[in-house]
Amino acid sequence: PGQTAYDQIAGEVDFNFQVKPILSDKCFACHGPDLQSLKADLRLDLRENALEVKESGKIPIVPGNAAHSHLVQRLLTDDPELKMPPPESHLALSDFETATLIKWIDQGAAYKPHWSFIKPEKM
Repeated sequence: PGQTAYDQIAGEVDFNFQVKPILSDKCFACHGPDLQSLKADLRLDLRENALEVKESGKIPIVPGNAAHSHLVQRLLTDDPELKMPPPESHLALSDFETATLIKWIDQGAAYKPHWSFIKPEKM
């Protein structure tokens, strides 16, 4: 049997290089910094907002537990009424992109500031 997309992701998933591009391309239109287009009071660009209990009683991201993260449930559902991104957006995550987000959440959903705000370290 072949490896799953999840198994193909080696090491620590990096927010700035692996996760943020996915969120930016597929999620930020409705769940990003533009407050005019914000849906469900969910900002995936802000960790504290993505981890808080929403009005629905659900938590979008549960660090270390993708199975209990509402975001993952919405990504994986086959129900077109619940699916994210919604089918009418004509956006879809590949299996690899979905697996990257799941692994990142399982690894603790660490957000990082923009690379320009991270002090360089000698290797």
